[in-house]
Amino acid sequence: RCKGAKEIAPSPSTLNRETTVLKHMMRRAVVWEYLSRNPFLDSQGGVLAGLKALREPGGRTRFLNLDEIDHLLAACEPIPYLKAFATVALNTGMRRNEILSLTRKSIDWQNRTAALTETKNGEARHVYLNDAALEALKALPPRIDGRLFPLGPNQISVAFMRAVRRAGIEDFRLHDCRHTFASYQAMAGIQARGLQTLLGHRDGRMTARYSHLSDAYLKAAVDGVVLGRSNAGRVENASNVATS
Repeated sequence: RCKGAKEIAPSPSTLNRETTVLKHMMRRAVVWEYLSRNPFLDSQGGVLAGLKALREPGGRTRFLNLDEIDHLLAACEPIPYLKAFATVALNTGMRRNEILSLTRKSIDWQNRTAALTETKNGEARHVYLNDAALEALKALPPRIDGRLFPLGPNQISVAFMRAVRRAGIEDFRLHDCRHTFASYQAMAGIQARGLQTLLGHRDGRMTARYSHLSDAYLKAAVDGVVLGRSNAGRVENASNVATS
């Protein structure tokens, strides 16, 4: 560590992940007979009080409105590959490294799907491509190595954040494109199980933090059901109301 550098305390989520690894190591050490007992457990077999999981803060809820999406894509335009990357991210919900791993062979152009073999949870999955995502990928120049995005993770992240600043958008990160995709899918009526599949989550609880609804959507939902007036019998389908 550099002299005079400020020490940053690890977050609760970091501590929880590291503790989980240590707990697993102790359990395996007992099974393999390296230890006679698990030092992380009390005499009744319960986890010691100091090793219980810490409470973690809730996930981010940031997603773009429609005007911000237009501004972002316009700001990405001058940078090679960046607008296509952002378009695919917003329209598929794929993670950064999942998009960067795409090759021409991994795309089924006829059935409009992308095959992912390098995912965060290690499970292969297929991603459906809408018109915007498919057109963005088709427009990319062919390469000898077959890669669609010949950029590294840091390169794309830095270029994206610069585009965000050019667009005048505040508090928005590359991973929030995934939030944006999931939020609009939820507002379009996609149920939790379908959203979980689209995002490639193992745990449905992870999906819940992406299912945010915009204020405009909530207001439209309330305005769509009017009770106690002459038009009380008229109920509009608020799920199709465009957000802004």
